[in-house]
Amino acid sequence: MTERTEPASAEPLAASLVRLVAGRRLLGTGFTLPGGRVATCAHVIAGFDEVHAQFPLLGSDGCAVEVVERDDDADIAILRLLEPPERALPTPVRLDRAVREHRFSVFGFSDAQPHGVWVSGSLAGAQGEGRVQMRVDPDHELIVRGFSGAPVWDEELHGVVGMVVTRSGTNKTTAHLVPVSFLGEWTVDARDPYRGLERFERDHATLFHGRDAAIEELLQRLESRGLVAVVGPSGSGKSSLVRAGVLPRLEQQGRAVVELRPGDSLDSVPVAVGRTALFLDQFEESVIADPEAARERLTQVIDLMAAQPGSLRVVLTLRSRSLDSLIAPGTREKLNDAVWLLEPMGQDDFREAIVRPAEDSGFGFEVGLVDAILHDCPPEHGTLPLLSEALKQLSDSRHGSWLTHAAYQELGRLPGALRDRADAVLAELGSAEAAVAKRLLINLTRPDGDGGHTRRRVEFDELDEAHRSVADRLAHARLVVRREGQVELPHQALIDHWPTLRGWLENDEVFLAWSARLHDLRDSGGQLSGAPLAEASDWLRKRPADIPPAQREFITRGEAVQRRSQRRWRTITAISATLALVAVVLTGAVGKFASDVDGQLRINNARLLAQAAERAAEVDPRQALQLALAAYREKPDSDEAYVALLDQRLRWDGVNRVLGPELIPDADVDRLQVNSDGRVVVAFHTDQSKSPTLWWDLEGPHPRHRELPVDPSVSAPSQVAPSPDGRMLIVLERGAAPRFRLLDLTAGDRPITLASPDGFAQDRADVANFSWNSRFLATHSIDDPQTVRVWDLATGQELPDQVRLEPNTTLETLFPSSDGKSLITKDFTGGSAPDTVVHWDLASGRRLSSHPIESQDTLAGNGTILAKCDESGVHAVDLFTDRVAAELPGTPCLSLKTDLTGQYLVSDVSSGA
Repeated sequence: MTERTEPASAEPLAASLVRLVAGRRLLGTGFTLPGGRVATCAHVIAGFDEVHAQFPLLGSDGCAVEVVERDDDADIAILRLLEPPERALPTPVRLDRAVREHRFSVFGFSDAQPHGVWVSGSLAGAQGEGRVQMRVDPDHELIVRGFSGAPVWDEELHGVVGMVVTRSGTNKTTAHLVPVSFLGEWTVDARDPYRGLERFERDHATLFHGRDAAIEELLQRLESRGLVAVVGPSGSGKSSLVRAGVLPRLEQQGRAVVELRPGDSLDSVPVAVGRTALFLDQFEESVIADPEAARERLTQVIDLMAAQPGSLRVVLTLRSRSLDSLIAPGTREKLNDAVWLLEPMGQDDFREAIVRPAEDSGFGFEVGLVDAILHDCPPEHGTLPLLSEALKQLSDSRHGSWLTHAAYQELGRLPGALRDRADAVLAELGSAEAAVAKRLLINLTRPDGDGGHTRRRVEFDELDEAHRSVADRLAHARLVVRREGQVELPHQALIDHWPTLRGWLENDEVFLAWSARLHDLRDSGGQLSGAPLAEASDWLRKRPADIPPAQREFITRGEAVQRRSQRRWRTITAISATLALVAVVLTGAVGKFASDVDGQLRINNARLLAQAAERAAEVDPRQALQLALAAYREKPDSDEAYVALLDQRLRWDGVNRVLGPELIPDADVDRLQVNSDGRVVVAFHTDQSKSPTLWWDLEGPHPRHRELPVDPSVSAPSQVAPSPDGRMLIVLERGAAPRFRLLDLTAGDRPITLASPDGFAQDRADVANFSWNSRFLATHSIDDPQTVRVWDLATGQELPDQVRLEPNTTLETLFPSSDGKSLITKDFTGGSAPDTVVHWDLASGRRLSSHPIESQDTLAGNGTILAKCDESGVHAVDLFTDRVAAELPGTPCLSLKTDLTGQYLVSDVSSGA
């Protein structure tokens, strides 16, 4: 795979630092802002008409600038780059003004250092006019004249917090900055490149990326065949592909584009005037509502194409399971030739969809963030809407024009972004509004006839006042959309990936199936009578608030018609009811004895099954679960059956699937090593002469495996580990020729070669670990006990570092950060003293922080989290920010461990005794 350069490098200011000159004279420093702008001090450019901006860290000769805004009182100037370098990016700014005692670094230019020099120190605090005093470290380079306009990097906030404006006239180690917030709207680009769950439209073509090959293939097929049915499951991006990818290209070719929704007449298609493209989106909705009508509509489209050969091109989108319902004598041949299956996006496609819109809008990603997002993107159709929503939320939470790791973690990463935001929207509603929102969201779905649910549109005017008010609030929060007088869910992903809504639908399956049938009967012009009317009246009596006003009126009208009919048959009905009552009484008398006997048998059977489940629990857990279920079904109100089922519920909590001998026939497993999401497993066998086995696709019906080129006699299970993304394997080898190997699991276990400036070969390593995003690898060897090495796996190069461990340090483990700038180590002290966890800065070798770690504490999340356990509860500390990431107070614990993935904590809870 060709590696794209991210919009941030290992040095985050490399693409944004500017040296301002007039001819050969150095004027000062500046930094880039969104929209090709540059910020500097007003006094830097005062008196100069022809100013040029150079990008020395990019190797650019620079370009001319013009003044956009100048404020001499605040000493701020905004310039516009007339021809900005291609690789220049906006500066990663932070708008937080609480920076007292934070460490800073600043890079500026001077006559003595024309190529630039770094200065570091601490921020003393705010002064008059909002400026912040800077204290330069003693015995360090000083901030001098050419530093004016330089960006000040906050080491704690990991971003630029201000701009150097003055240096003290009385103290050489004192200077001042103006906060980034003084730059106002210039730090933010108003354009948001991500759509979230909203579909792409034709005017979003410039933001649509990652599907170039599919667009070209679709255009070619459309030209040669006339009719193309884009087929794929929900969440595959069919609608956006056609709307933002294909239709704009057809318009560029001179075709008139007409979109038809269900119910629109084909008479509106202007075929006779020339070249026309007809788009029928989400055709599966028509198929689900009325398969016969959908077949008839497709037949009419085919006949329309035949009547005007060559002038009409038709594109429709639908799900693959809708195809069967469309096959008919008049459609089979054309449909067979028209079907085009949309394949899932690959990693390169996802990268384009993530990075290109940000680049086009002037946004940047912190180093490693794109790789972290890609790690969470499995190559399957349902990933796309989750990715789109996560990117939208990430963009909404950006710092200036920069998207950050902290924001990505806070929104719940890719799996949690949609779920957490949707739940948060509901949580903001009052109890009454939340109940209305639940009814509205449920009514915007319908059973799809295949065990699931799909979206349904509802006329806004048919909603009552309470539902209209809630619909407006949900539309503002992007949980529903209002379009052309109708309300609908923005994407099928809300049904498929929001557990709250999915739970409502699963719990209400019978009611929703009936509601969908009633909706179809009303729309088709039919009338309720007989058994359907009785069922509808029963639902209306039980759940009037859950039935929309239009359907309530439809039921009431049917009841009125039936009452008129019943008056003519009242006498016959009364006689029939009397006879039926007599029959019931006689039947009850005869059957009471049989009922009593049956009940006693069920009690005994349930007790025996529950006892058998208890005996089988430790021998065969699956059989025990089946026995407990059988006991409960035999007698649901039996105490023994309930206890047996509850015990199984606790035993199986969190288990998604059991892989037995029928799926893994050679599973003589002794130990397991897994990646962070559990999808890649390395199994070590009880027979230690056998090489370990790599397993993947465990969530599918046919798990796959292969033997790994690992010798268990020189590599114990603790010395072999997959990377968090499951794409690589680190192998530490002992024996006569100790070394470590890095294998590419996606390329048949191909060795990955790592390079080093000092010619260091991949010899002995006693400890090795990946960063959380799998971008970096850190190693340590007892042969060189004071040195650690960190590798950038995207390039295979070793990163320069100045970390030097104390002599006689016993290093237990180490983890590089996701941006490759720092390192976590855990030292073993021995004796009664606690071990120590240290956060190091790689570039300077400085200790950024340290924490004691007791025997009951543990590291989690690939060294990103220190989980501490004491009598007050569980406390999780983010080691890279020193902030408390999470707490579970009031839960005393004795010790903490992680699961096999290292991402989840297991607590040994103290009873308090």
